[in-house]
Amino acid sequence: MNNKRKTRSKTKKTNLNKDKVLYRNTILGLLLLNTFFIIFSIFSNTGFLGNIIKNVFQKLFGGTYIIFLIIMEIIYTVVILGKLNKKNKNRSIMGLLVFFNYMGIVDLSNNTSNNLSIKFSIAQSTAPKGSGYLGAILGYFYNIMIGTIGLYVFTFIIALFLILSFLDIT
Repeated sequence: MNNKRKTRSKTKKTNLNKDKVLYRNTILGLLLLNTFFIIFSIFSNTGFLGNIIKNVFQKLFGGTYIIFLIIMEIIYTVVILGKLNKKNKNRSIMGLLVFFNYMGIVDLSNNTSNNLSIKFSIAQSTAPKGSGYLGAILGYFYNIMIGTIGLYVFTFIIALFLILSFLDIT
């Protein structure tokens, strides 16, 4: 009998460490990129690149784009600090869900039309009125599926669950 040690587990462990380092470096890069997006969004004299970035976020998220960038900054920071456990992952998902529902509410408060092209034309305006293209799509589907009152009730229930989740109340 030949008693040889297996070396596969060592290689597998090395690959897992490389994957973990790559994951952390990717999240760190996204955190830094998001920080630059926030800086470009806050200040007005950021040049050609800053204006393009600001316009893209304004078209996608409308007047709510800075809130989205701050939420993503918080999520990236939690991941980088290694605090992303099941509870924090659920909080992150619930926070994004409340944000997207908020976008739907902002869209419906600015434009209650059932016509998607009218919603897109408002989102395309130069002033960041409403919640951009994503909010127009969300507002359109929310208005068709559950109506304005249903959206308010749905957002209230999700916000209630988020508060209960943050306070660890079961």
